[in-house]
Amino acid sequence: MSIALAAGDLFNQIAPWLGGLVVVAIIGGLIMGAARRYGTKKQPTNTSLGFTLDDLRRLKANGQMDQAQYERAKAALMNSQK
Repeated sequence: MSIALAAGDLFNQIAPWLGGLVVVAIIGGLIMGAARRYGTKKQPTNTSLGFTLDDLRRLKANGQMDQAQYERAKAALMNSQK
């Protein structure tokens, strides 16, 4: 005994499930988007090189840095503070 369903009857049985699946996919996408935005929030970063002007002076005084290097590092340090 074979039961054949008409195409319209089959669609009427499947349509609510397909609609539910679409709703679940949309909600999942929204949740994933919110999680991605939360996970990639910009955290304040410290752009300092870790040197202070006193450190540069000490390096120059110890002979670990010549005058030209000192001037370049000092200029870079002063520009990074702006």
